Amino acid sequence: MSALKSIIAVVLLCLVAPLATAAELFPECQEEPSAQDKRHRVLAVNLAGVGVVTAWGVAKWDYFSRSPSTTSEAWFRNNTRSGGADKLGHLYTNYVMSHGLSYLFERWCFERREAALYGAVSAFAITGYMELGDSFSDFGFSKEDLIANLVGSVLGYYMYVDGDLARKIDIRWEYGLEPDGKDFTTDYENS
Repeated sequence: MSALKSIIAVVLLCLVAPLATAAELFPECQEEPSAQDKRHRVLAVNLAGVGVVTAWGVAKWDYFSRSPSTTSEAWFRNNTRSGGADKLGHLYTNYVMSHGLSYLFERWCFERREAALYGAVSAFAITGYMELGDSFSDFGFSKEDLIANLVGSVLGYYMYVDGDLARKIDIRWEYGLEPDGKDFTTDYENS
């Protein structure tokens, strides 16, 4: 079964892999794109994100290996699997994704607030899809993860559009240099 998952992951990655150069995908804007072009770009970014999440989920998190389920992860209680570090990971991932996608949309000539909005909503949509995928794995769907995703996206939006706020608050994630071969995205011992 592991070989089949690897094959599926490679096929999915190939489907979302860009066929153009970076300069073609991310050209500096010359003029503001039309509303239809903006919609197409936002949709393409979200579909690529969903493709990457699907490939990684199949390869690393056993997506589609069981019927959908939900779980309560109890936020930051002592008896949780990671003491709540995964909630901070969800928050931080959405914060970073919203900034990265906002920058991409702004580079494509979206107005700054519009770019920040599409960046934050896209980050939340992609990680919301990831949470849906989790429901088909041993992780299960977690409302706590979804809420942490939302908080990270909202923080990402406000800190992208408000330079004064961004200068006062800094959100960082440090990763240790001794990974133990686990999936680095869920290795909270080295975070």
